[in-house]
Amino acid sequence: MGFCFFSSNTGTYDELVHPSTIDNVNAAFPRLKWADCFAATIRQENGLKPWAHTTALGEEEFPAKVLGNKLMEKYE
Repeated sequence: MGFCFFSSNTGTYDELVHPSTIDNVNAAFPRLKWADCFAATIRQENGLKPWAHTTALGEEEFPAKVLGNKLMEKYE
């Protein structure tokens, strides 16, 4: 599950998920600008809770990776 999370949110570990699986999941569950929403939520959480787990992934780096996700770009 963790690999899928990072793959869908940041585009990392894309070799672990078959392209047809990505197509099928996004057809059934459209992202609907998920990256914009998730990056904004990460920033909001980090502002409210500086101890949040997402700060360990980089306060600016993690939302930037979410917004720069080339793997899911065509589904956004």
